[in-house]
Amino acid sequence: MNHDHEHSHHNHAHKHEENEKPHTHGHTHDHEHTHDQPGNKEELTFDGKLAILIGHWIDHNKSHQQTYESWAEKAADENQPEAAALLKEVSEDSRRITTTLEKALQDIRH
Repeated sequence: MNHDHEHSHHNHAHKHEENEKPHTHGHTHDHEHTHDQPGNKEELTFDGKLAILIGHWIDHNKSHQQTYESWAEKAADENQPEAAALLKEVSEDSRRITTTLEKALQDIRH
C-alpha cells in the first residue's frame, strides 16, 4: 500500500490506489479543524494550538505503538523471531516518543 499522498483518516472507508479495495484504519492522522467552542470567537493562542497538536500526536503515536506491539506478537506466533524483536524495538521507541511528547505537553501547560 502506497501512502505517499496526503489523506485523512476518520474511521471511514477510502482507497489509496485505483485498484485497491476500500479499507479503514483504526487511527487518525493530523487533520485541520477548529476547536472553537460555540459562541467563542477568540482564536486559540500559540500555546493552545501547540497543546492540541501535541495531544493529537500523543494519541496517534499510542495507536501506532499498540499496532507495533500487536504485530510483534503475531510475528512471534508465526515463527518470525527477528521481525518480532524488531517490531518490539519499534514499539518501545514509540513508547519513548510518547513519553517525550507528554513532557513537552506538560511544559506547555505550566
